[in-house]
Amino acid sequence: MREREAAAFLSGVVQPTQLLILKRNSASVLELRKRLLEVLQQVQGLPDDWSWSDDFEPRSFYRDFRARISDSWPELGFYDGETEQGFTHDVSTHIGDAADDLADIAVEFESALRLAGQDPLGAVSLLKFTAQTHWDEHVEGVARHLLWLSGAREAYPS
Repeated sequence: MREREAAAFLSGVVQPTQLLILKRNSASVLELRKRLLEVLQQVQGLPDDWSWSDDFEPRSFYRDFRARISDSWPELGFYDGETEQGFTHDVSTHIGDAADDLADIAVEFESALRLAGQDPLGAVSLLKFTAQTHWDEHVEGVARHLLWLSGAREAYPS
C-alpha cells in the first residue's frame, strides 16, 4: 500500500465509519453493523507491517465518545456476551456493553486518524495492529447484538 492509498482509505472508509458511530445521522442498526463488518474485513486484508512511529502517543477520547454514542444510539444497551441477545439477569454470565464496544472502536479509529496527518502508512499499520489485538472482538460482539436488535432474532438459536 502506498501513502496516497493509505490516506484515501483512512479518510474515505475509516473516518466516515467513525462519524457514523458517533453521530448516527438517522442510520439503522443494520447499516452500522454492515459498515463495521466491512471496515473490519478491509483492515484484516491489510499487510502486517508494524511501522508507526515510536513517538506517537494516542490520546483517549473514550469518555467523550461513549457519551456521544449513548446519545446517538440509545437503544443499544447491555447484551448477553455469549449470545449477543438482550441482557437478562438470570441467563448471562458474560455481559456485553454495546456503547463500550463502539467507544473502543471509535477510539482506535481516532488514534489512526490522528496519526494519519503525519504518517498515513503508520496509521494504517496501527489500525491493523489494534484490530488484531483489540477492536476486532468488539466488532464481532456488537455486530451480532446489532443483528439481534434489528429484529433478526431468527439468526440465533433458542
